[in-house]
Amino acid sequence: EAFAVYSPDVGYLLGMAYLVAVMLLVLDEEHAFWMLISLAQKFPVFCSEMVCFRKSLYILDDLVERSMPALHSHFQQQGIGSALYASEWFSTLFAYSFPIDKKVFFLWDVMMWEPPEYLLNVSLAVLKLSQDELMKLSFEGIIKTLKERGESLSVTAVIKKADSLVIMPSLLHKLQATFLEKERVGANP
Repeated sequence: EAFAVYSPDVGYLLGMAYLVAVMLLVLDEEHAFWMLISLAQKFPVFCSEMVCFRKSLYILDDLVERSMPALHSHFQQQGIGSALYASEWFSTLFAYSFPIDKKVFFLWDVMMWEPPEYLLNVSLAVLKLSQDELMKLSFEGIIKTLKERGESLSVTAVIKKADSLVIMPSLLHKLQATFLEKERVGANP
């Protein structure tokens, strides 16, 4: 509630309570509040009307199609878009999918030092490290695996893979512009 008062343009978003609960394991209330503000200012998934959140999902879908076309095709055949698996990743910055122990805190430490787009790198890394298994699964298996994937993945392997991925800023700008144009056209048919 304090965050919604502090930032009424963003308000309360799904996942914030989970983020704060995780933070309260290691921080007092005031520091958790300021940490939430820092995260909300840094990551492009926290904004009013969920536009930034939808934009991040749109960009992730496109990046999956470009970097893992076979997996993207398999996901499409199974009726899976990024909203079905990455919503929790984005809204909780992976805290819901990774064990709430040193893994998630280590991942957060790294993400705080990287640019905001690193959230996409981590998402792609999880998918790349899971690709062989995911290609063998149907809808239910894919969703279950991706929800629980953080339990079995080494956070060091995820970070190493994320660090190896290069997402060109020009591509990100192009995808953001395409998304915003689609949003504009959709809002004004």
